[in-house]
Amino acid sequence: MTRLPADLDPREFALQLAVVAGRLDERSTRAVEQLERTSADFRREVTSAANTLGAEHTRAAVAQAVAVESRMRVLWIASAALLIGAVVAVAGATLALASAKRELASISRDQRLLEAINAADLTLCGDRVCARVETGEPYAGAHGPYRTVARR
Repeated sequence: MTRLPADLDPREFALQLAVVAGRLDERSTRAVEQLERTSADFRREVTSAANTLGAEHTRAAVAQAVAVESRMRVLWIASAALLIGAVVAVAGATLALASAKRELASISRDQRLLEAINAADLTLCGDRVCARVETGEPYAGAHGPYRTVARR
């Protein structure tokens, strides 16, 4: 233990101790007040940050929902476009097939006509076509056994 100086009055020492204790109490009170103000400021900042974070989270969730909806809309549009394209392709193929069948029938008819003409006995009589006709009686015209074919 520390000894007090001999000329110091214990009452004066107690008074000095009381003054020091008072100053310590004031400082402690100011420190507590400062700590409470700082704590309140920190609490406000944390609350503000939490509110901002919540708002950002909500905006991000809305943006994600909009993006998903947009992607689904694009998929539906692309699917519809592909379906329409397929229907148009089938219709075009059907028309092309019908046209090809008509052309094939025409070519077949023309082929039969050409085969019949090829099998016939035809010749040119000037600028007209003459054919020898099978009949029971002989024919002797201006072009021999050939008769002129009628024009269309």
